[in-house]
Amino acid sequence: MKKYIIVILSVLLLTGSLFSISFAWFTYIKRKSVATFVSNEILVDLEVNDAIFIDDYVLSDLAFVDFQNDFIEDQYGLIDSLASSIIINIELSNSSPLSRHFIQIQELSTEGLLLLIMYEGLDLTSEHVFESSYHALLMTILSEYATKQEMIDALELYNSSVLEGLSTILVYPGSVMTIQIAVWGDYDGLIEKDGYLSDTYRLDLTIESINARGVS
Repeated sequence: MKKYIIVILSVLLLTGSLFSISFAWFTYIKRKSVATFVSNEILVDLEVNDAIFIDDYVLSDLAFVDFQNDFIEDQYGLIDSLASSIIINIELSNSSPLSRHFIQIQELSTEGLLLLIMYEGLDLTSEHVFESSYHALLMTILSEYATKQEMIDALELYNSSVLEGLSTILVYPGSVMTIQIAVWGDYDGLIEKDGYLSDTYRLDLTIESINARGVS
């Protein structure tokens, strides 16, 4: 079954620390509050014109899949349910200016890790159904390519284009932008296969909220 990453944050005065199956450190300068960063049960203030940087976000307990048989061909019809899903909400306070969000994930192409980034929308209601047909979406991205490297490059380009597109969306005060990241372990991409089930993977994420009236 699909694994959802649930994390709980304890915020201190100068640093934030996250404890569960994964952890993170948050650094920022206190200025006028513009937005909050939320990932499931994470909640951290994001400041005007400052970036919030999640360093050493560790992914563990991943399902490792065969790239060709599972990720591409989905021979057993399980690839969707094997994904670990991270839901990220970026919420503007009612006193925030009209804003744009710039999101970066370092190393979109990482040995042993497969990422699929999806924009879910603004101000989702309780009736919203999150994207879960990952394989169908993957096929629209990768079907025209022949080699694994071409597919990896195409997936990285797609993820980059999703993040770039997010920066063009105007977010109004009180609105919430939601994205989803589906993650799999790539067994074929492992550099060292011994003990791979106990490996962890680092996901560095930067989110910056900018006053949209000051950005062209």
